[in-house]
Amino acid sequence: MSKGTRIYVLDQPLFKAFVNLKDPRVPGRCLHPLINIIFITFCALIAGCDGWKAIENFGREKIRWLSQFINLENGIPS
Repeated sequence: MSKGTRIYVLDQPLFKAFVNLKDPRVPGRCLHPLINIIFITFCALIAGCDGWKAIENFGREKIRWLSQFINLENGIPS
């Protein structure tokens, strides 16, 4: 899917609730936007994942699908 046709998560009503969350991480030391982590985690939990390793594995297995919605130029967070 080209960049121009990507469906951005931030435009979706469900995720507008997460846009204003304060990111507690140190700025400049994070490769992945907080909304990406939230989105991947949310999808993985719906799919039945029950821990961080399972969420990471879900992300790696579904990276093509996830990249339709979010920018994953830095890959899946570990």
